[in-house]
Amino acid sequence: MNCLALVLLFFYCVLLHDLSNNNNNRNDGKRPDGLTLVPWQSWHCATWDVTVVHTLAASYVSQSAVQAGSAAAAASDRKIAKYSNLSSSHVFFPVAVETLGALADDGHTFIREVGRRAALCTADPRETTFLYQRFSIVIQRFNSICLANSFSISESSG
Repeated sequence: MNCLALVLLFFYCVLLHDLSNNNNNRNDGKRPDGLTLVPWQSWHCATWDVTVVHTLAASYVSQSAVQAGSAAAAASDRKIAKYSNLSSSHVFFPVAVETLGALADDGHTFIREVGRRAALCTADPRETTFLYQRFSIVIQRFNSICLANSFSISESSG
C-alpha cells in the first residue's frame, strides 16, 4: 500500500537518495520512504514516510464515524513517534492517507510545499492541484483493486 501512494511523490521529488547509505536508519532497521538530496529547510533534508489506513477497519470505524480524517491523524501521530530520532537531523513529514481519501494535516503540509516548489521549477501554478489529483487517482485505483480482489469466483458445475 505504501508504494502506491509513494509513486506520486516521485513525480515531484526528483532528487531522491537511498537511505541505506546514510546514518538515518532506526535501530530496528526500518527507514522512511524518501529523502531529498538538497536541504529542505534550515539546512536539513526532508524525509517522509507514507502510510495508507483503511477508514472502515474495526480499529478505526468508531473514531472515523465521529471525526473525518481521524484514522489518518492517528497514523500520522504513530509515524512521528516511530521516527522521532530523525527530528534533530531531518525535517520529517508523515504522509498518512485514508482509503476513503482523507489526508492528515502533516501530509497536506508536505504535498502543498512539494507542489509549491514544483510550481517554482515549472512556472505552472497548477502543480499542487495536479499532485492532489494524482494522489486521488492512486487511492481510487487502489480501492478498485481491493474491491475486485474481494470477490470470489466460484466454478459452477454444469
